[in-house]
Order: sequence, then C-alpha cells, then structure tokens
Amino acid sequence: MQLRSFPVLDRPAALPAEIMFTRSNGFPPSWFNLIRLVQPYRGLTSMVALTCGAAMAGGDLLSPHRLPTLALALLLVGPLLTGAGHAINAYFDRHLLGLVDRHPEAPQRLTSDAIVATIGLFCLLSLLFAHQLGAFAFNVTCATLAIHFALNAPPLSLRRQSWWNGLFFGIVSVAGPWLLGGALMGGVTQSAIELAAIFSFGAVGLHLLDTLHRGEGERRAGLQTLAAVFGPEVGAGIAALIINTSLLGAAIACAGAQVMHAALGIALTLLAQFTLQFVGFRQPAGKRGAFAVLSFALYMAAMALAASALGHQVLEL
Repeated sequence: MQLRSFPVLDRPAALPAEIMFTRSNGFPPSWFNLIRLVQPYRGLTSMVALTCGAAMAGGDLLSPHRLPTLALALLLVGPLLTGAGHAINAYFDRHLLGLVDRHPEAPQRLTSDAIVATIGLFCLLSLLFAHQLGAFAFNVTCATLAIHFALNAPPLSLRRQSWWNGLFFGIVSVAGPWLLGGALMGGVTQSAIELAAIFSFGAVGLHLLDTLHRGEGERRAGLQTLAAVFGPEVGAGIAALIINTSLLGAAIACAGAQVMHAALGIALTLLAQFTLQFVGFRQPAGKRGAFAVLSFALYMAAMALAASALGHQVLEL
C-alpha cells in the first residue's frame, strides 16, 4: 500500500545571513547578535558630549567620589540609551529598512519577540541607571526614550518626516548628555548651555552625512528624510554647511571668552573639515563612509577642545 505524503508548507526564504532573532533562538540572543542589533558603539557621540559637560563643571573627574558617577552616566547615555534607540528603530521600521539597507545582515530586517525583549531590557536598565543618578538624569532618560518612540512608533513616526530625525539626533546625542554631565558634576555653566546648543545643531549635519548612503533606499521606501529629499550631492553640501557653521560658532564663542588658543584650535579643525569635504565629496556617494567617520572624529575633537577651554557662571539644576 502506497502511503500518501503530507503536503510540505512553504517556508519563507532565508536571508543571506543566518536569522539572528527567531522564536526558536529565544532570549537572550548571542552577544554578537545583540551588538549587531543595538550598535552600542554609536553612543560614542553621547559619551563625548557627557564628558564635555562634566569637564565644564570643574573639578577632578577621576576623583574617587566622582568617577563611579561618571562611569554610570557614560554607560547610560552610551550603550544603554543608544542601544534602546536602535532596537526601537529596528522593530518599528523593520518592514521598511530591509528596503533601505541592502546589507544582507542588516538587523532591521529581522523580526522576533527577542527584539521586543531587548527593547524592554534596555529601557528598564536605562531607567534603573538614571534613578541611581538622580532626578535630573531620570527626567533626561525619560525624555530620551519618549523621543525614540516618537521618532519610530506610530502614530507619530517622526523619523520619516524630513528634519525631525536629525534635529532630535542633535538633542538626544549632544544637548541632553552635555547638560546631564554638567548637572551630575556639580552644575551646568552658562558656556555649557551655549556649546550644547551649538554642537547639537552641528550634529544635525553629522547625522545627515551618516545617512546619505541610504537616501535612495529611503526614497523607494516612501520616507521623507533629509537624505531622501535632497539626495547624496545636495545633501552632502547641506551637511557640510551645518557642520562648518557649528564649528565657526564654537570658535567665535571661544574667541568671545578670550580663550584664543581654543578658538585657533577649532579654526584648525574647521580647516581640516573643509579639506576633508573637498576630497571626500569628489568620491562616489557609496564610498564616502571613511570620510564621514573622519568628519565625526574632527567634530568630537572640536567639542573636547571647546569644553576644556570654557566653563563659567555655574547654574544649579
């Protein structure tokens, strides 16, 4: 007697890379997969900004009673809040970013309950760390998480609306950590508020520069981001204008405070940015990644230089 075979259900085609987060894998995922999802290294900007704000408050940051607080704050604004933001983005835009990012291992293509669990874990850890750091840190953390959800989650999904994503990147990555660093180390200075505003504006250009390679994919996916609206060439020019304006503003602020060595140093970073932009923008749009990284590095150097030179008129928060 011939046995009738049961029909085999069609399975979706696997991604070129192994699917990282599936129901069978469970939670927690492997360390490598977790890092690919949350991209904690992208929190470097926030960590530098927090250190700048802390340095402007004065005092020895490496003293025994300050170092634990600084380390806890760096973990908060760096890996935890940045990781939470990337996990939130990966979940809510997973159906779009598979079109935007052609890399076969893009974590945004991957869906599972483990991503939701990762979001919950990173949000919970962020709130716990912030609670240990005090009321101001807790409020900054709540505002940062709210911004991440507003950018990515319906009904707002502000990430898809031109300027919002870059603007909030500047607030979340530079302004918030900068002021938090000052508040934790004793007080926020008037100069710190000015520099936080200046460098958070320039971060809009850094964000645009970092996302230009995704502009065509975002346009196909129906996103109205700056990279999609302007395209790689015009977008690169706008990013350069924003970055250079921010550095010029920082140099003027240092010169106005009679800290001429800092003003000269920032002017030199501005000159280096001009050179980098002239060389980098002559390359094809898909080969500008290294120039974007160098632009970030120069910008971080200017932040540190300005912060080390200025710090007056402490305002208690």
